[in-house]
Amino acid sequence: MSCFKTGSILFKDARSIICSCCSNRMFFTKKRVMYRRSSSIYGNDSNDNNLPIIIPTKRVPIHLYTEEIESEAINQLVSLAESPMPVDYVCAMPDAHLGKGVTVGSVFASEDYICPNAVGVDIGCGMAAVPIQNLYKWDLSHRDMVLIQQKIKERIPTGFSSYKIAPKNLSKVVDDISQKMKHTKHLSSQLHLPRVVNQLGTLGGGNHFLEVLFEEKSGQIWVMVHSGSRNIGNRIAMYYDALAKKKLRTKRNQYESIERYKLLTY
Repeated sequence: MSCFKTGSILFKDARSIICSCCSNRMFFTKKRVMYRRSSSIYGNDSNDNNLPIIIPTKRVPIHLYTEEIESEAINQLVSLAESPMPVDYVCAMPDAHLGKGVTVGSVFASEDYICPNAVGVDIGCGMAAVPIQNLYKWDLSHRDMVLIQQKIKERIPTGFSSYKIAPKNLSKVVDDISQKMKHTKHLSSQLHLPRVVNQLGTLGGGNHFLEVLFEEKSGQIWVMVHSGSRNIGNRIAMYYDALAKKKLRTKRNQYESIERYKLLTY
């Protein structure tokens, strides 16, 4: 699903003229509800322009930097704040939304816990804003914008989709990236798998998007992309999660063996 927008809060001094999003993101946008300070869950009655909103819980408070958030995300934030993990307080950023573990867009400090999968399996998303040289807003008619939107929808897979046949030179792009960045043996074994190569240049699901914007002062056209890390991100995250669990199990077994030995020798 795609949409036209008259403005954007994602890029300062810029406006969005074309927006292409995965269908999940648009559904998510419709589900968001507005919470006001008069709601009984809020612990302060200050002016609407004053953020953060402080939400007390049974343990540490929540500092909420938005008034637009799903009720499910609020429930997640409260569960996190009342767990043993956070210290001082839990922050929820303006883009906070429902996650698989804790709320995406939440920030918290912890003294005794490490949570690599707090918001889900993998958070290796990509974000880029690229100016299109010598192209300005007055160069694009309404018909041009409609055509660009149609081409984006036709040519860039979203959600779980990928290219059925990888576009030419995608394997070379993977090779070029590999030469610039050092990587592990495991990553090397994954990079040229068909599903990995065929998802290069795709958008992903969730809250990922592609927008064509113009800078308000100069009229310069930009492309902004928020893309998922796709199947390769999931593969790498799952591999190292399993490796970490294996090491922790080994250490725990060693610790328990030492403790049993102590009991037997005293």
